[in-house]
Order: sequence, then C-alpha cells, then structure tokens
Amino acid sequence: ALLKFATRHSDYYVFMFAVPRSATHPRSLGLSTRHSVFDHVVSLAQLAYDQELIDTRPRTLANLSWAMMHGLIMLELNDQLDEGRTLDELAESAINMVFSAKA
Repeated sequence: ALLKFATRHSDYYVFMFAVPRSATHPRSLGLSTRHSVFDHVVSLAQLAYDQELIDTRPRTLANLSWAMMHGLIMLELNDQLDEGRTLDELAESAINMVFSAKA
C-alpha cells in the first residue's frame, strides 16, 4: 500500500514523509501522519515478535524497515533507482531481508 501511495501520489508522499517537520504547515498534520504510519509498522512487527516469527525488537525492526522502504521510494521518485529491477521487486527483497535478519 505504501509503494502504491508513493508512486500514485508522489507530491503527497513527499509532503508527508520527506519534507522536514519544521517546514510542514500545519506541523501537526505531518507529524500525526508520520506517527500513524510508523505505529502501524510497529504493531505488525509486534505481532510477528509475539508469534516468535522474528527475534528483532519491534521498534528496531520498524525503524529499519521504514528507513529501507523510504530510501527506495525516494530513489524511485527522484529517478535515481537504477537496479534493473522494479520498485516492487526491490521492496519485496528489502522486506524479506529485514524480517529474516537476526538482531
């Protein structure tokens, strides 16, 4: 869903996730959106952690997965992603790597 949103609504994505908090107006809109997306990722990681599918702490996994996905998205939006694979393919590999890593 994040990849689809970012590619279909790149201006909104950049406003919500790439514009520094100090530049967003009203600031609370950007901040609350960032928190809601991050909290959703933490809750998914917590489910996996509780079921012993991962051994990485949920907030750590959320931060790492967010950084990786956001980086891929920003490279794609800035036409700098030149891997020979689609954004979806790279995102799937990134997610698999993060969720299977041992902390």
